[in-house]
Parts: sequence; structure tokens; C-alpha cells
Amino acid sequence: MSKLLPPLLRRRQLIFDESCVGFQLQLQTLNHYHSPNIISTLCQKGPWSSGKLYSSTSDFYERLSQLTRIDPLVLYNSTPLRFANTIIPPETTREHMIIQGTELVARIPPAIARMHIRGYRNAQFCPYCLSNNPYHRLSWSIYSVTVCLEHESLLIDHCPQCDSEISISSVIKCACDLCGFDLRRAQPISVKEDVKGIHSQHFVQYLLKLLPTLNDPLNGVFPEEEPDILFRLIDGLRHCIVSPNKERQNIRNSNANGYNFNQYEVFSKYIHEPLKEYLKMQNPPNTLLFYFQYSIAVQALNDWPNSFYEFLSIFRNIDVATKDRGLLNLGNLYSIWIRKRWRNKDFEFLHKAFLNFIENPKYKVCHAALTMSYYRKNPLRFKRFDYMTCAEAARVLKVCSNTVERLAKLGKVSEWRYPTNNESINLQLSKRDDSCEWIMPKFGHYKLVKKSDIYDLKARWDASLPLPKASTKTGVSKNVLLELMKMGVIVASRMPLVDGDNIWLIENQSLNKLLKGLAKSCRRIEKLTPNHVRLSTASRMTAVIGISLAEIVTYLVKGELVCYAYSDNPKFEEVFVLKEDIEEFIKQKVLEKGLVRKRHVARLMRVRALVLSKWISQGLLKTIVIKNALYIYKNDIVEFKNKFIFAKEASRILKVSKQTVQIWAHNGRLKPVSGLSINGCRRYLFYRADIERLRPENRLTAPQMARRLGISNYRIREWIRTGKIIPVSGPGIDHSSHYLFVQE
Repeated sequence: MSKLLPPLLRRRQLIFDESCVGFQLQLQTLNHYHSPNIISTLCQKGPWSSGKLYSSTSDFYERLSQLTRIDPLVLYNSTPLRFANTIIPPETTREHMIIQGTELVARIPPAIARMHIRGYRNAQFCPYCLSNNPYHRLSWSIYSVTVCLEHESLLIDHCPQCDSEISISSVIKCACDLCGFDLRRAQPISVKEDVKGIHSQHFVQYLLKLLPTLNDPLNGVFPEEEPDILFRLIDGLRHCIVSPNKERQNIRNSNANGYNFNQYEVFSKYIHEPLKEYLKMQNPPNTLLFYFQYSIAVQALNDWPNSFYEFLSIFRNIDVATKDRGLLNLGNLYSIWIRKRWRNKDFEFLHKAFLNFIENPKYKVCHAALTMSYYRKNPLRFKRFDYMTCAEAARVLKVCSNTVERLAKLGKVSEWRYPTNNESINLQLSKRDDSCEWIMPKFGHYKLVKKSDIYDLKARWDASLPLPKASTKTGVSKNVLLELMKMGVIVASRMPLVDGDNIWLIENQSLNKLLKGLAKSCRRIEKLTPNHVRLSTASRMTAVIGISLAEIVTYLVKGELVCYAYSDNPKFEEVFVLKEDIEEFIKQKVLEKGLVRKRHVARLMRVRALVLSKWISQGLLKTIVIKNALYIYKNDIVEFKNKFIFAKEASRILKVSKQTVQIWAHNGRLKPVSGLSINGCRRYLFYRADIERLRPENRLTAPQMARRLGISNYRIREWIRTGKIIPVSGPGIDHSSHYLFVQE
């Protein structure tokens, strides 16, 4: 037990609304103590820091009680700790201390105290109250209290003469410490005509338990919640008004982060008209700005929830060009407060109202609500939208978001993307008869896809078979199935080309249609003959004319080939075809494909078969082998004639003799692809393009070039030597003795 302190020689009673720190200062003056903190030091174990308003230890109040003969609980209630149960956020763990051995009272964490409680040298006052009785009121210690309700005037927190901050000792002395100005002569701003502002201050001070009852001339309908929840809600709205895109602000000075008139202009409907003139000042009084902030915040709750909806709608119109204001264009109101600081169950009423605001067509909120996790968790609300985000669609389809975006880009699902400007788009809420115009935030870049398309696609995928199972069902290999997909015989609901994943899903309906077509063209037999072969053998026979197993399957399904099996509904691996049918089929396709036998081609081109063989060995012509016979496509023959010419045709184009063509070929001026020096053939064969390049109108000799350029033959040869002009033929280039130029 600590040693009892003797009472002060001079004492007085504590006034019911007097602050403890002001009471101590007056006791020091009354007892002629020169040190400003002597009483606090006597009551505190250890040194007392200058400017401290209260103590968070129970010993302090018990010792002060011994000095003043006043109940410790009364002294505690004269400090800002009295407001702890209101200003401490509901989600914060509360600390307590015991006074008089039984009374459990709350402490205020320092971080929260700095946000709501004024400092020793940052006091405010009402000059009329000081004229009546000069003592420091406890209510003046709270930032949210900005009006003297008795005189209906704004509190003052700066010296009207020198504009310096006021300390609590200055308030008690009624004089500025710096210039000595009599604070009782200050002229406060009257708010008597501002009914809504006065009502807002009534409500705030009622929450702080400074008023026993709520005087509500506006008959407001506030949420029926505890004072700490409502105060936390008001405080959050106030922060968002000051800093729409900043999480923290300087609570001591509202102008510290830069006063912006436009922010308050947006909320002009909440501000009393005569008071708007003060907003046009370069630096309006801090107490006036606090007054406006709390007035706007309280009015946002005055007619719950309609007033809250209207506040949200107005808040979305704040023009902040420096930062992205988020999905709903609500800045920190959504990203910091609604999502984080108001997320516990105490604010369930707020979240319910907020979701109703999103769905209400009157306020034109965009589909960005679909990105909110707690909105998606409510299936009854979520089902009312026709669109969903790519992330939600990815969860339904069990793929990644990039896959959903790729599906939308390819047109597999309908896509709706936020525009980059403020254009309006009409969207329809399902289960509603009214069409709503939804205004997009200009910073949005989120994609939405149609919900019905996603669920339809999921149903198709669920009704499809993976490639291995489809191969087992049909009795053909995976490669044959892939070729059938390229041919359009069967349909894939999912493939790498669509979603980028190495996953194939074949629609079961197309596989059933394929097997049904096979059953129609299949004949049942009891016993096989040596002429019956499997489809794999038949595909090797038809490979010589370029027909694969997949094409044979299509001919079987169409009924152009007859197959045989032991059952009525066979797989492709269980059917057989006759060799005679395949041979007849090959002959028919040879005619259809325009194939000509090698010996007939030699006659058409008027060359010997040996020459044609040499051309084939050089790769100038392509052949296929059918039953040990060489065939050439008619189209290849026509292409060969258009691409190559003999020396006779070349002489006609070049307008020179055939002997000259042969000499040019021998000297290297012309480059044949077939001839005596190349493959032993007697006739030269040239590329038509090479001959066309040397037509008479395209070529020049050296003397012709000299005449055209107006220079001598010697100068032409000099230019050729220095590389200024380059001939296509001549000495040093080939074995020709004369230069030849081509006009490109």
C-alpha cells in the first residue's frame, strides 16, 4: 500500500464538465505552485511528460484523490478516458484498469488517442463560456466536438490576433501566451441557422455521452446500433471526405495535406449556404472543416439507409485524377473502410445496405460488384447478374483466368469489357423487368463474361470424352481421331487451339453419330474369307494414292465403301473390307485425282521415257507408285509445262537462233536445268522466268548501254571494272566474250 499524501492546503470542488488537466492547473495557481506539473508529478510514479492530459494508471487517480479529497472515479470521468467506450473501435481489444479496488474502467491506446483527443497545446474554446466562467471544459478535448451547443457557435482553436495555437493554460487564463490577446473578446462563427449542422453535433455529443438525451428536431432514423459502432462509422466517413484516396491524414490540421475546395463543393447539399463563403478562404479554420466533415457524415446516416445510398452516389462523383479510385469509384471508402475496417459482424447492417445500393438501378453502379469476394459468397445476390468475372468463370470451368479470356477472344463465350471512357452501357439484371443504365468507372479494366455461356460450355465439357476414352470407344487411334477433327467429321469441345492447354475433349454426340453411320454401312457375316482385310491393311493399300485411314473411315460412314463385321454395332477395329473392293476403289480414285501413267506422260511431252526418268530423279516431277506403276498428277504436268521450256521456245522468246541459245547455254549466259552437260539429255531445258528476263526489250549490250548513258565504250568498261555498273553476263562472269546488261 502506497503512503497516503496529505491534502492540498487550498482546494476547490471539481465542476461537473471541467477537465481534469484544467482542474490541476487551477489548483497549482491556487496553491502558488510555480512548476506547471507539480501536482501531476506528485501523483505519478516517475516523471510527468509536459503536455500530457491524463494518466492511464489507477495509482494516479487515487493519489490525486488524496490531494483533492475528490472521489477517484469522479476524477477519472473528468479525463478524456471517459470517452473510451465510444471512440475505441469495436474490433480493437480493450484494456482496463481497476479504481478503488472494484471499478473496472477503460484505457485508450495511444494511437487511437492521437486520432481523437486534442493535445495540451492544441486546445479549443468558446469565448462566451469563458466570459461566464473561465475553466477548461472536458468536451473541448475531443476533435469531433466543434460547436458549443449552449451558445450555438463554432469553437475556436487559434488566437484570432496572432493565429497561434492555444494551450489549455491560455484557455484558463483567457489570454494568448504569445500576444496576450484576451480570448473572451474573440468573435466565433455562429451556426445558429444551420439546423442540420447543430443536429449533427447533438448526435455526436450524444454518442460521447455528453448529452443525456438526443434532441432531434429533424426526426432522423439512425441505425439501431451501439454508440461505438455508430461513432466508428461516422469517423470513417469523415476520413473519406477529407482523403478519398489516402489511408492516413493529419488529424491535428485538416489543411496539412492540402485544402481542396472541390472536395467540399461535391457535398454542397449538406452544407448550410451562408457557411459556404468560409470554404472559399485560402485556409479556413480547422474547427470549421471538422464541423463540416462530421455534419456530412452524420447526415449520411440521418435517414438510414436512403441517406447512406445518396452519400455513396455523391461520393462517387469526387474528381480525383491522381489515382485510380477502385472498382466502384469509391476510393478508400470501399477499399479501406468497407472491405477492411468495417468487415466484422458488428457492421453487418452496413454491408447489407451497401449490397442493396449496388443492386439498386437508381444509383447506376457498375458490374464491378462481381469482383467483391463477399458479394460472390452470397449466391442469392450473385445469381441476379447475367455476367461474371473471368476469375469466377475460371473457378466454374476449373481453368485459369487466361484461358477464360482466350475463350472470350475466340468467341466461345460472350464477353463484355469495361470501356476506357465514361460511356454508358445498358445491361439487364436477370429476374427484373426494368432495364438499368450502368455507368462505368473510367479507370476500369476488368473483363466480364456471360454467365449462361460459361455454364453452357461447362455442360458441353462435362458431356465430352477425353481423347484416350474416345479412342477406346471408336476403336481407332488418337491420331486418326485428330485427323477426323481436322476434317470436321467429329467435333472437339476443347482443344489446345482454344485454351492453350494440352487437353482434348471430343463431343460424345459426334462420336455416336460416327458409329451410327458405320453401323448403317456394315454388313454382318458369320465367317471371314482370305479376301477380307482389316482397315489398317486397307489404309496401307490406299496410301499410294494419298488416302489415309481417316479418309477410309469417312467413306465407310458415307456408305461409299462396304464393310463387314460379326456384330450389328461394331467399332472400327472390328470391321473388315474386301481386297477387290479396295482395288476397285483405288482405280476409281486414280481417275478422280487425275493421275497419268509415266509412259503416257512421255508421249504427251514428246520425249523419251529415259529423259522423263532423269527429270523425275532430279525432282522436276513427282510420282506415286500404284501396283508397281508410276503415276503423275495432271496438275503437276501442266505446272511443269508452264515452268520449263525447251531451246526452240527459248530462241523464239529471245529472238535469236537456236544455235545462239545453245552457245549461251554452253558459255554460261543461260543456265539450263537439263541438257547434255547436266544429265546427258540432248535437248536443253530452261526455266521460263530466266528466259523472259533476257527478252530483247530487257537486255542491252555494252555499246547500247554507252549510247544510252552518253559515254564512251572505254568509260563503260572502266565502270564495270570499278563495280559502278554490273552486267549479268560477259568476261569474268561467264565464258561469254561480250557484256550483257539487263534493265531491272
